[in-house]
Amino acid sequence: MMIYNNENEILAKGAIFRANSGFWFLEECLTYIHRGGTDVAFSRSLYILFSYNFELILKARILLESRQTRRDDLIKEIKSHDLEELSKRLSKNALNGLDIKNIRRGGKFWFYRVCYRNV
Repeated sequence: MMIYNNENEILAKGAIFRANSGFWFLEECLTYIHRGGTDVAFSRSLYILFSYNFELILKARILLESRQTRRDDLIKEIKSHDLEELSKRLSKNALNGLDIKNIRRGGKFWFYRVCYRNV
């Protein structure tokens, strides 16, 4: 059993646990429910779920890198839904640890371009 000693690790563990559950749900949906084409509303729901869980992973990395120690300060540090802004709070090494080169927002309706290191 792993023991977590500080707020950073406790909050990061919670975010990773929720993201893992969400990604499992998406995998199950794509394996057993989504077989072939879908309508726009169904696809949009999957994209929203994927984006939310990806955001949790970014926030967990920010929490683990943070020098803050108080829970309130840590929560303020990750209070954003802008993936580009969140990615800028991470070091290049932390992004590389996720195999990400950078994240950029674009378009009239927000979309994110995630540039992977090895692609």
